[in-house]
Amino acid sequence: MTHERDNDPILIDTTLNIYSVAWNPTGNIFAVGGCVNEGESIRGVMQLYSNQGIHLRTIRIPQVGEKVNRVSFEGTGLRLVMSVGNALFFANIKADYKWGYMSNETLVFGY
Repeated sequence: MTHERDNDPILIDTTLNIYSVAWNPTGNIFAVGGCVNEGESIRGVMQLYSNQGIHLRTIRIPQVGEKVNRVSFEGTGLRLVMSVGNALFFANIKADYKWGYMSNETLVFGY
């Protein structure tokens, strides 16, 4: 929702059994951690979305039979930690930076 009276909120169907959700400190990415059923077993999955509801990435956890219990961002928002069973998994987030060529020797980019 963009505000408390938003008549057209953004709805996302993650298809996960959700156990944890976390926003990064800048508020432009949020992570959804949980699990999916794959036949007889479950697998931990974490999905990243933009603040506009656009799916960015899906991270599948290699440990079968465990769910993502907790997701948390580092203070800069470029690192993510996931608690899976009795293990911790870390992920680095690389942002896409936009750039444009302006003249012979000038490169301008926005962060």
